[in-house]
Amino acid sequence: MKNRSSYLIIILVFLIGFFGTTFIMKNNDHIECETVVRKYKNNDGDIVTKTEHVCKEKYSF
Repeated sequence: MKNRSSYLIIILVFLIGFFGTTFIMKNNDHIECETVVRKYKNNDGDIVTKTEHVCKEKYSF
């Protein structure tokens, strides 16, 4: 009986983890995010391109 309940607990933990990860990945839409590209010249005169991912959300998974 103990062996059966431990298998059940392992399966439940796996299922909760799997569905939790799927939920986070599906709902992480980044609607308020944008990609900003900045170009500037460094001290040597070369043009440097810097890409930043800017989010207005406080938390992003």
